[in-house]
Amino acid sequence: MTLTDNGAALRLSDFVGPDDAVKAALELYGPEAQTAVAYCALEAHYDGRSADFRSGRQSSEI
Repeated sequence: MTLTDNGAALRLSDFVGPDDAVKAALELYGPEAQTAVAYCALEAHYDGRSADFRSGRQSSEI
């Protein structure tokens, strides 16, 4: 696991903004992108990754 200078784990949301996440989801999942992103957001929520959950929730509004 890669850590930041202050010892926190790096997250996807540290590298990618919501617009780029939407583009990547559309390229990867096509017409199922909204469902895939919503599923990933739920997984992040239940894993306690609140920043990833917020990013996923915003991106699922595609």
